[in-house]
Amino acid sequence: MAPQNCTTRTVPGREVNSHALAVRGIRLVQERLGADRIGALMTTTEGSLDQVEAIVDEYVRLNLDGIFLRPLSPYGFAIKTKAYRRYGSSRWMEFYARGLRYILDLNRQGTPFTEFYARLVLQRMLSDRPTGYVDLRSPAGTGLGALVYNYDGRVFASDEGRMLAETGDNTFELGRVETATYSSLVLSDKLIELVASSLTQCAPECADCVFEPHCGADPVYHHATQRDVVGIKPLSGFCARQKGIMTLLVDLLEHSPEDAAILRRWGGA
Repeated sequence: MAPQNCTTRTVPGREVNSHALAVRGIRLVQERLGADRIGALMTTTEGSLDQVEAIVDEYVRLNLDGIFLRPLSPYGFAIKTKAYRRYGSSRWMEFYARGLRYILDLNRQGTPFTEFYARLVLQRMLSDRPTGYVDLRSPAGTGLGALVYNYDGRVFASDEGRMLAETGDNTFELGRVETATYSSLVLSDKLIELVASSLTQCAPECADCVFEPHCGADPVYHHATQRDVVGIKPLSGFCARQKGIMTLLVDLLEHSPEDAAILRRWGGA
């Protein structure tokens, strides 16, 4: 059964079923390019919090091989509608834990399916392979793991920084494509300061955290929520989610042998 409230993405002036449109597009890509050539990135709205099993079932029904259970981020449309304030880290962690356990149940019953963020974290925890994922890097991957070129020629340290600029905050703008070189962008004082501020080994609270070797920094998130690229970690939703996910994974690895076997496969151990 498809999740309820399937019209989160709306088209101004038109009554459309965004879920049906998404399914049609997924099926079209699968038919033209192959079943393994598409993924569907989900974002947890308030209406999703009680429907994680139905959401996962829909991904399985569409022959998708996994899901990235993502919270709302404080950028772009989520800021304009104040949607990201409608639930906190603790409610999202309940959603995530329920979803991960349901996905593990599916695997034990013979349905191979992955929670992609858990896989990224497990790769950091269980192997020496880099993930490339910018939020699990220290220093942060902002500007180093990616540069974002906007339609108007502006260059940003990340896509989230670009979205902040759409609401009037140009903190993460590094230059313009017509005048900047790659060297001038990555060696700019602004980016060097951001990178230096994102070293978890030196950050208050992070330096003494048991999860620090497996974690990373998100200066854009902390600037957006606290107006400080380092952030006060006890007040950070990013920090609360990271600790919550890693604690859950360690608990499963330690106390649930069947789940641990699946998680180790995800992590490449």
